[in-house]
Amino acid sequence: MLNKELQNQLIKLHKECFNDGDYAEFLFEHRMPFCKAYVIEENGMALSACYARFFTLVLEGKTMTIPFLTGVATDPSHRYQGLARKVVEKAKRELANEGYPFAILHPFNHDFYRKLGFETINYKTNFMPSDTPLSGVEFKLFGIADLPLVAELYNNIVGQSSSYKIRDLDEFRLLIGNSLEHGGLGYIIYQNGIPKGYIWCEDGACQEAVVERTELLNGFPLRTDYSLTIMGGNTDYSMGTILGLQSLLQSIPYCKEASGKVDFTFKGINYQLIVENGCFLSLTKTDSRNLELNERELIAICLGQGDKVKANPFKNIIPMYNLVCYEIY
Repeated sequence: MLNKELQNQLIKLHKECFNDGDYAEFLFEHRMPFCKAYVIEENGMALSACYARFFTLVLEGKTMTIPFLTGVATDPSHRYQGLARKVVEKAKRELANEGYPFAILHPFNHDFYRKLGFETINYKTNFMPSDTPLSGVEFKLFGIADLPLVAELYNNIVGQSSSYKIRDLDEFRLLIGNSLEHGGLGYIIYQNGIPKGYIWCEDGACQEAVVERTELLNGFPLRTDYSLTIMGGNTDYSMGTILGLQSLLQSIPYCKEASGKVDFTFKGINYQLIVENGCFLSLTKTDSRNLELNERELIAICLGQGDKVKANPFKNIIPMYNLVCYEIY
């Protein structure tokens, strides 16, 4: 629990770094009670901070709770001193000590976080709809009262994916409801009177487009080079990092009925992983040196992006998929 003085410092820091006005108060009132804060202080002053929210993910049918790092901020007068790196590493250490296998975030800059051991773990497409809608398609603005339908559409459509983030109605109220109250726009897509998906926009950009099929987005009324964010494709989106090798390999899904041994080297240590009937059996250290994998390669492989790694010794036992997770903060 943050004391009042530190909380006020963190609100001020958030405002200075993100220039988002009243959102900082909303964030600390409604989200921070459910988050953990990591702070670098000097002489009683907060110089850098980040926060962990906790997501429920389904990966290939396997449900787990994972930390999502957000709000990484450094006081403008103390930048370029490595404080962002230090506060992220502090968060990683503490989360690893609590037993979490990996963490994810939405980066402001992918290259910056690659230097901290993060790698892209899902991809998006910026879809440009055509001017002509499909027959029977209508786009209707929705309000806060319509959020139960929006949540139902998300769960019905996204839930058909093999890997996705679970959201409940309260999260929709916090995420999209607050946006609608501050100028955001939302559209439910109907075809012949039946809801088929939704689009949520904020600050002149599409935050997420969740639809049964992309053709339903054609004819979307906001034009002028307005692209829609959908999961899948080739554009980097979220990133992940390893918190603990043993816990990571114990928690991830494996290909159904896969059995076998994989020898690999990680951080100079040689390991053998044994999987039996699609389940983790053991991870042991060995004497023989094998294919060396770095942190970024291993997290990409373990979170479904093994096809992006040139030499992937796990390709027959760890499945490939694209996590559906739109969250950016």
